[in-house]
Amino acid sequence: MIITLETRLADRSDIAEDAKNLRYGQLFFLKSIKTGKLEGPYQISHFTDKEDLAKWLKLNMIWVPKHPIENNVLMVDG
Repeated sequence: MIITLETRLADRSDIAEDAKNLRYGQLFFLKSIKTGKLEGPYQISHFTDKEDLAKWLKLNMIWVPKHPIENNVLMVDG
């Protein structure tokens, strides 16, 4: 199965609700400085390091889906 997903460079509002609260559940990809390839997906959670996110955002490494993804996807045995 091949899944195609358009991405765009993230801005601050994509990763945080405000200065204190991250946007939990947000999917993101990291663009490698060395290869230029996207790695991931990753998801912002309570375990996500705010300092890492800030650094990656400053370096234009965080990319997010261009269009919203429904977060109520169910896993089905097939």
